Amino acid sequence: MFLIDSTVRGSVPKTRLKSNFPQKVCLICERPFVWRKKWKRVWQTIETCSERCRGEARRRRRSSRAIVSVYPR
Repeated sequence: MFLIDSTVRGSVPKTRLKSNFPQKVCLICERPFVWRKKWKRVWQTIETCSERCRGEARRRRRSSRAIVSVYPR
């Protein structure tokens, strides 16, 4: 009888639970969202959970700039 070593090439890696990944709260919809592999390098800069929320954040920034430029201090 042979024992299978988990360090042997070709072995199946352990699955990672989403509950173990870092979480943030979206600035727009205020829902929690979980780290994704594609955000690996930019996780510190991610503020929104989706493309839709990112677009809404842009719209809010644009509209706030327009108001400021119309009414200078």
